[in-house]
Amino acid sequence: MSKKKNKKKSYRRKTKRSKNRSSSSPLWNVFKLLLLLAGVAFIIYHFFFRPMETGPDVSTNPVQSEDIRPAERKIDVSSLSDPERIRYAIRELFNKYEFREDWISSNTEVTTARMPQDIPSIVFVRDVMNEMDDLDYTIINSTENLSAQKSTVRIGEKGEVLHTLILKNDASIKKFKGKIAIVIDDFGYSENESINRILNAPFPLTIAILPGLAKSEALYQKANEAGKETIVHLPMEALEDKVEYTDYTLYSNMTEEEIRQRVRKAIIDFPAAKGINNHMGSSVTQNEQIMKTVCDELKKNNFYFIDSKTTTESVAFATARKLRLPSIENNIFLERDRNDNEEYLQKKLTALSKIAEKRGYALAIGHPYENTIDVLLKMVPQMENDGFDFVPVSELIYSTD
Repeated sequence: MSKKKNKKKSYRRKTKRSKNRSSSSPLWNVFKLLLLLAGVAFIIYHFFFRPMETGPDVSTNPVQSEDIRPAERKIDVSSLSDPERIRYAIRELFNKYEFREDWISSNTEVTTARMPQDIPSIVFVRDVMNEMDDLDYTIINSTENLSAQKSTVRIGEKGEVLHTLILKNDASIKKFKGKIAIVIDDFGYSENESINRILNAPFPLTIAILPGLAKSEALYQKANEAGKETIVHLPMEALEDKVEYTDYTLYSNMTEEEIRQRVRKAIIDFPAAKGINNHMGSSVTQNEQIMKTVCDELKKNNFYFIDSKTTTESVAFATARKLRLPSIENNIFLERDRNDNEEYLQKKLTALSKIAEKRGYALAIGHPYENTIDVLLKMVPQMENDGFDFVPVSELIYSTD
């Protein structure tokens, strides 16, 4: 019996010794080192590289980034703090009223905005109150400083001010919807009361002088004295109608040098003019080679070009763009004839405003008719109040070219 017990003890001692030897072997040490490195790597990833799962990412939060309008990025408002929710709601109202970014400044405590002349502060403040009520915040107080033309609204919860909104009335600004230029063609035939009313209009109109007529030079001078931008309404051959023959008229059968000479004559004789548009010209404006010659001469003399679009087949604008000549094309003719009534002309101006609002700018061509000037004098001030900026054609071209 004693020998068997001794054998068992000896076996246990050998097994234990063998385990100790294996645990201290080089292979085992390498294995332990790998385990240690894996553990360190897990800790580093967990605390430094694992994506955060709570709260909005500040880099994409529109409330934190003043150059991003809230409407461009939708976020979970419920994830914002109370001051951030208030700021976000205010910015949404600014978007609704089409405030420009340069009217607004904001930080975590105060938002300040310049109020356009066509938005009453009281109306905007009412909307702010309604919005805060929907979000379960309260207007702690609202004050108006009449002498400073300033309204202050303090917004909070349980008596604590969380954010302050300051609105400053600014008569020099208005909501901006787009730029509009209107060209009045055919100056030169005669001088009458409608002509004088156009030249005295209290907003920019670009006057297109038809050269070579009895009153062309006199009305060119008068338009410049009135501060109106002038261009040359250059006559060009039409497909069907007969264009007036003058020393400036362009015909399809002319040589390149004849065309250059007539374009140069228009530039020299009307040196204060800024550009040229075509009078009639449905034949010439379809001819790419002639239009290359015209545009090349205009570019040499720093003139711009307006394609009147008297035909849908015109290549004039496309040719000007290829040659990098400052240019634009007509969007709408205001009239069918001189007897168009007020309703028709108003619809045309409304259509023009929609183009400007969609693209940011638009151009129309009208004529010195009595009904046209009546409607322009009535509607342009209203359109300006609605946020449209009426400008000379040069401003439209060089700001969009």
